[in-house]
Amino acid sequence: MIIHGNKNYIFGDNNFTKTDDINRNYVFGDKNEINGNNNFIEGSGNIINNSYNKIFGSLNEINGNLNNINGIFNKIIGNNNFSIQSSKFENYFSYETLFIFLMKKLYGTQYDEQFGSSVAVDDNYLYVGSPGYDSNGLDDNGKLTIFNKSNYTIIHELYGTRNDEDFGSAVAVDDNYIYVGDSGFNSDGMYYNGKLTIYDKSDYNIVHELYGTQNHDYFGSSVAIDDNYIFVGSTGANSNGLNDNGKLTIINKSNYTIVNELYGTQNYEKFGSSVAVDDNYIYVGRYRFNSNGLYISGKLTIFNKSDYSIVHELYGTKEYEHFGYSVAVDDNYIYVGSPWFNSGGLSDNGKLTLYNKSDYSIVHELYGTQYSEEFGSSVAVDDNYIYVGSSQFNSDELTDNGKLTIFTK
Repeated sequence: MIIHGNKNYIFGDNNFTKTDDINRNYVFGDKNEINGNNNFIEGSGNIINNSYNKIFGSLNEINGNLNNINGIFNKIIGNNNFSIQSSKFENYFSYETLFIFLMKKLYGTQYDEQFGSSVAVDDNYLYVGSPGYDSNGLDDNGKLTIFNKSNYTIIHELYGTRNDEDFGSAVAVDDNYIYVGDSGFNSDGMYYNGKLTIYDKSDYNIVHELYGTQNHDYFGSSVAIDDNYIFVGSTGANSNGLNDNGKLTIINKSNYTIVNELYGTQNYEKFGSSVAVDDNYIYVGRYRFNSNGLYISGKLTIFNKSDYSIVHELYGTKEYEHFGYSVAVDDNYIYVGSPWFNSGGLSDNGKLTLYNKSDYSIVHELYGTQYSEEFGSSVAVDDNYIYVGSSQFNSDELTDNGKLTIFTK
């Protein structure tokens, strides 16, 4: 059926509508190709090349601006589109070739477990930290849950062994090992010096343990790895006459010797609150950094791996947003969490900002949907998905049980 004209009412499937000026069509059915503006479209599998449309349905490919979309799993190209949540799914938009959709949500099961405080992924598994989890008669000993990526079933769980050790405060993985931060761990007569525990992936046996060297060091606040080194944040470390300026320790993977240390430059800035690495750069969060007249707006510093010189810095834009609390990178983008960001009339709902690696321009922003959920508490990425933690999310009548939201790219 070929339809030419304006204000048409179209009922049926596999319709093709195309003229130089087709506007204000009312379309019912599936697999329509629609070229025009101000159409009302109800159905699935439509290809829409226009603007100002109201769209109900699923699996639509939409090329245009200022569309009102109610449905799930739509592919959207354009700017300023508005999505209505439908069937507990939400559409997320971007530009060029980056498409972001909500795929899955995982939740903590215990009051104040702070599920989603840390996250890491490999080819087969998803690793999620819950530093506030209580088990075996202990309080806040913490837990790391390992999920199968294909169906989100629980494969294994690792637990902290002491009260208040915050096991699971950070996590990273490589081909052979799991690296878990215990930022609240006490050892050698010190308080909260922190620990990093390294587990064999094959049997979950402990291979090695590394410890902070100061009281309130909080060693293990963050962790990242590459082929040769382990990068560990200590947000409470004091140095150069400063308090809680923070530190990043770079450790040789082969013999656990310290290769270098990087330090924060402001009191209480919490340098090392997050860390990520790629082939050439180290990305370090400083979530309490004050800049541009903004208090605790936060900052992310990018260092050259070869000489540790500063390549670039990104900054938060609001007071108390805690920009740089989490960070992840892939081949094209930098993902930075701001868990205390306020938007949409909500406080501390949080935000994740995506930057283009080539020019540091903002590509997209994702936001939390609940008051004080702290969306952006953690972030990890793989080839297909973005994993974002909301450590203070409330669900199922639980408080601060936490959530991990998984988005398709």
